[in-house]
Amino acid sequence: MKITKINMLLSAVILLQALLLIAGTASAVNNNLDRAIIINGTTETVFPRNGSTSNVSAGGYITQIDIYPQFNQTKNWQGFYGNVSGIISLKGNNEKEMYNWSINLTNTSIYATTDSVFTNWSTLYNANISNLDKLWFNSEIMADTVANTYKTGDGARTFVNTSLDAYHVHTLAGFVDYVIQSVSGVGTKNDTLWAAVVTEPKLNYKSEYSNYELLVPVTNNGTGFGDTQGDTYYFYIEIP
Repeated sequence: MKITKINMLLSAVILLQALLLIAGTASAVNNNLDRAIIINGTTETVFPRNGSTSNVSAGGYITQIDIYPQFNQTKNWQGFYGNVSGIISLKGNNEKEMYNWSINLTNTSIYATTDSVFTNWSTLYNANISNLDKLWFNSEIMADTVANTYKTGDGARTFVNTSLDAYHVHTLAGFVDYVIQSVSGVGTKNDTLWAAVVTEPKLNYKSEYSNYELLVPVTNNGTGFGDTQGDTYYFYIEIP
């Protein structure tokens, strides 16, 4: 299995809408990395709920009040989704093709990591979930921690050359993501891989067709959507 790096930096505040892979030995940066193209989509979010924040009491009355958080959009997670396709080509130095081969990327994985030069693919390990909550969220007690998002018990899956029963999450649209790491025990952000399984096109959260959805954490030091420290994620993809 070959790992290809997508050679464009993506901030965690950018929504990745479409991903097009073009791999070829003539354009390789080195033996492990091939050229790739990314098409970015728009960034979107939800705004606070509308409604009253107070009620005037009146003697002798009983009033029903249903209470909801005014602002219940998470600031701790970034969502990516998109389409994946691939071609291996034989080209000359003038970029003219002699021949090309389509790649079936179904059931491969897309990996997002904060390490811009990640190379440690030989042996991978189950993630240390409590440590990830410490790295991204300073172990804050809240509903949308890593531990409350990525769970165990989905069965073994092979990541590059390592089979793991890794922590996973099923999105509401039915896509599956995993989190693993390149070291045993306690690691760093750069040791962590957030992996999305590439599927046949199916309906995503927008009721549009895509090949994956991916949830990654965002370091949050503020109170609003523009007040985050953010993380830069670098994307890699398995080539069968």
